Amino acid sequence: MSSTLVPSSAAVRQRFLPSLVLWLALPMAVLVPLWVVAGRALFGIGGQMVLWLGISLGPALLVLLLLTGIKLAEAARRGMLLPVRAVVAPALAWLAAIAFGFTVPDFGGGAGDGTSVMSLLAGPSALGMSTALCNPCGIIAMALTIASTVFASRAAADGRKAVPATGPGQ
Repeated sequence: MSSTLVPSSAAVRQRFLPSLVLWLALPMAVLVPLWVVAGRALFGIGGQMVLWLGISLGPALLVLLLLTGIKLAEAARRGMLLPVRAVVAPALAWLAAIAFGFTVPDFGGGAGDGTSVMSLLAGPSALGMSTALCNPCGIIAMALTIASTVFASRAAADGRKAVPATGPGQ
């Protein structure tokens, strides 16, 4: 078999990951903020954190991740090869935000007061570790979300630049 007929594994990965991120970008832009704000309710944990995250981190994640998805789609529609950082940053932001939703404890009354999903599944002794991990996960999630929005916007902007045709006789 000729090597020109079989794409290299790097070429397959290069097409697979951007396609996967593009396919997931808009659904994850809605699902990730919902998980961060109210995902604990799926486990019977509810309290004031739902309100506080619903008016702070949730809307910020929603807007930035939607903008990221729109800009990535715009760049892809123009036939631009998406930079690695524009593809990897949103995926890492999703993972960090999911980890945040998994580890953030809910205090202030309600079912499961002082419990996180992690401490519910791993036992009450995991609450301290859960609390210690939630802040770094939240900060990393927000930083990666901002970075992914910047990277996607730059990728889309690069696609708008007109390249003058140059060649013999021009």
